[in-house]
Amino acid sequence: MLITDDEIISRKLILKSAQDLRKEIIEVKTWFETIEKFKEHPNINLILVDVQMPDMNCYELKIEIRELNSDVIIITQSVFGLNGDREKALLAGSNDYITKPIDKTEFLIVLNKYFG
Repeated sequence: MLITDDEIISRKLILKSAQDLRKEIIEVKTWFETIEKFKEHPNINLILVDVQMPDMNCYELKIEIRELNSDVIIITQSVFGLNGDREKALLAGSNDYITKPIDKTEFLIVLNKYFG
């Protein structure tokens, strides 16, 4: 699992929710690091991507990731949860969308949807 979020508190909350689910969890602060780590670890099967990041448009990132691997599960996370955000994220290549702060139960439901 690769967690892309520039806020340490958000990353820690996700780690706490996912600690029993994945053997290896990689945290990064920028989308540039996301691409680097994704290339270094081709076995990553889940990427959590925050919409609001300082260094790249999240939709551009998803296009780049999909060019590298069309099968990896990408879940967009956003604090905003505005009307149309979910649809925009799905159209840009995300498999799913969750709002922050991450609700552990909702997060586990989304993960079970893809990893049973």
